[in-house]
Amino acid sequence: MRNDLPRVLPIARREPHSANACSLRIGYECAFLPGQFVMVWLPGVDEKPFSVSAHGPDWIELTVKRLGPVSGQLIDLPEGGLVGVRGPYGRSFDLESECVIVGGGVGIAAVAPLIERFPHAPVLYGENSAPDFMLTQRFPHMRLFSIDGSRGERGFPTDPLPELLDRRKPKIVYACGPEVMLAKVARIAREAGVRSQISLERYMKCAMGVCGQCCMDGRRVCVDGPVFDGAALLEARDFGFRRLDKSGTWIPLGRR
Repeated sequence: MRNDLPRVLPIARREPHSANACSLRIGYECAFLPGQFVMVWLPGVDEKPFSVSAHGPDWIELTVKRLGPVSGQLIDLPEGGLVGVRGPYGRSFDLESECVIVGGGVGIAAVAPLIERFPHAPVLYGENSAPDFMLTQRFPHMRLFSIDGSRGERGFPTDPLPELLDRRKPKIVYACGPEVMLAKVARIAREAGVRSQISLERYMKCAMGVCGQCCMDGRRVCVDGPVFDGAALLEARDFGFRRLDKSGTWIPLGRR
């Protein structure tokens, strides 16, 4: 079941992770598959896509980091505060237990249902600094990386990936995070002869494939994704290099 009109619902539970991140549980019945997303509406503010980090028969959970007006106000809402939800939308991950999972930044929310489903799979999770980490109590077995070395290992979650793939020989690598990191994951997996599935984030308005705001080389991230085959993405001209902002202007991402 998918709801294409926002249902205004109260926040049933709020679990803070830091001053700038929390998980919000909302009573919302839907047929969710790992990797899909919902659109969250704050009246008078905006509507944005959010990954579902956990779910049950009649609820979903969103893990949110303060990055802009919508996420900032979501984090500040108390239990009982109202939000509009529609969805879920998009293509999901293909489920394979012999896997390696990579998360970067808020992208850990998108792969959290996979970590829950495959508790013995290795998980590499990177953030900028110690205060940025989320869901570490829920998944204490994650291998942590921080750029400044303030928590876990200094560096990036992609650093040990080649050796890990060579040693474990998984059937698939799942990843979500900053796009430049995702391009590196896809390239490492391809070089190792391992399939990868990448959950991609782009600026999105409609979530139904109509507006074209999330297009990448003719692919609409909201309906053709957000989960894509990593090897196919490496053939895309825009992947890891540029994206459209809310005004339709191309913004460079860096080098992959």
